[in-house]
Amino acid sequence: MSILSIILLLISLTEPAKTESCLVIEKRSITINGDTSLGGFSCGYEVSGVNDTLYMNNLPYSPYSFTIPVEAFKCGNFLLNRDFRATLKAEEYPKVTVQVQSLQEQGKGLLTGCIKLSLVGKYKTLDDVEFCQGFVNGKQTLTTSFVFHASEFKLKPPQKLGGLVTTSDKMNISVSLVLNNSTQKSPCLAN
Repeated sequence: MSILSIILLLISLTEPAKTESCLVIEKRSITINGDTSLGGFSCGYEVSGVNDTLYMNNLPYSPYSFTIPVEAFKCGNFLLNRDFRATLKAEEYPKVTVQVQSLQEQGKGLLTGCIKLSLVGKYKTLDDVEFCQGFVNGKQTLTTSFVFHASEFKLKPPQKLGGLVTTSDKMNISVSLVLNNSTQKSPCLAN
């Protein structure tokens, strides 16, 4: 056995195997739920056919990021749409950006990661966000939920009728990513 063969063998034994792990996203949706003194509200955004790639386990790729036009959120009626857009200052800041900065597998069906939420010219980083992998309507999904406080972004929830109708500062945000289960060649293995 030549010296070169021995060196290559030793290098291959000491270097950990590199596995490229990623998820291909075909649809994403975000739902924001909040409360008013009269009841609850729900604003949603959904887009299909995106075919984005989310890399996992701190691989040296750019973070998964997507931008949502504030005008694209639907809250059920034009009054709620208008109030929601006004709260997020849509005319001055027309987009919200969500960035998954890291994602690590923690066990079967559970992942943790870091999300950076950018809106109204400010951002907040959420560490140790738990993502659950499961199936909804026969499709593999990755979901997470976290709490958003409007005051953290110096936003003022709307009040109506001289303050008789108020909106809670706390909102629950749910993110759902529908994964592509295709048997086609994975973009994770492209080289």
